[in-house]
Amino acid sequence: MTIAEDIEDALLRRITPQELFDAGYNPGSIGYAVSRLSSRGIIKRPEGFVGWVQRAQRKWIFTRDNYTCQNCGAHGNNVELQLHHKDHNKNNNRSSNRATWCSGCNFKEGQEWAAKLRMGKVKTGVVKKGAIRLPAKKTAPRDYSRLVQGVTSFMGDLVETIKADKAREQ
Repeated sequence: MTIAEDIEDALLRRITPQELFDAGYNPGSIGYAVSRLSSRGIIKRPEGFVGWVQRAQRKWIFTRDNYTCQNCGAHGNNVELQLHHKDHNKNNNRSSNRATWCSGCNFKEGQEWAAKLRMGKVKTGVVKKGAIRLPAKKTAPRDYSRLVQGVTSFMGDLVETIKADKAREQ
């Protein structure tokens, strides 16, 4: 049985997400299982569940990283810890993409990344979809000359037909 199936089975047996988390399951996996079951109408998603998953995942990653900045090694009560996205994609919240960083390292990295983007030192292919909105590529203006010729020709034929109809009526 896979971990996802194991979690789904536990949820169907009325074990709460908090109990699964306390048993050592990754909050991201718990969230995925709840989403799958609720989208199929098998269970109802608990109220406030998304917030719970975010808080639980944050705690899980900090614990995994031993409450230590994975960039400079700072730890202790005077260090403000944050979650860093390794690939700079704020939509990729997998635990493998996140690491514990102190606020100083995270801020500095964010500033350096933004500067690289502005200077064009980071290729757009490196930026994952949804991470940072880049301006849309400019496309060449379309050539409408053939369309205009066709419409002009049609209008000319229409005018001649109307004139011929009026001449016949007189």
